[in-house]
Amino acid sequence: MNSTAIPGKRTPRSLAGAICLGLLAATGCGGGTGTITGTVQFKDAPVRAGRVTFVAVTGENTFGDSKSCAILDDGTYTIKNAPTGEVKITVETFLRRTNVHSAMPKDLGKGMVPENSEGFTAPPEKYVKLPDRYSSVQTTELTFKVKSGNQSHDIEMKP
Repeated sequence: MNSTAIPGKRTPRSLAGAICLGLLAATGCGGGTGTITGTVQFKDAPVRAGRVTFVAVTGENTFGDSKSCAILDDGTYTIKNAPTGEVKITVETFLRRTNVHSAMPKDLGKGMVPENSEGFTAPPEKYVKLPDRYSSVQTTELTFKVKSGNQSHDIEMKP
């Protein structure tokens, strides 16, 4: 059977090809996401609470999607579904504050706040004050190239 293409009319094969090209363009070449695990350290000691954020670099001083996660008590983190490609990394720590009035019983509220509040805040004995540059995507020098799949990356910060 001989098929002749009619000018201006799409055949099922050319339509399928156009759809595949469109999907490839929409998802990007390589595409996918990555899961990154690692440790967070400041002055060669683990940061035991806080937040790590990976921010996609889309151009010079322009940024795209971001993914965040808590830093666990042992100083580790896991970011899931991070977009592939170059990212800038920010690290933030937060001191858990409690206002105590002198007339309040010392144990009031004990056990009401989870020990690590999902890892983002730290009690004074675990809090690590980081230089401000690490908390901003504009000033952090921490970078990484995310690939599709599982990978590891330790974050080491200096004063």
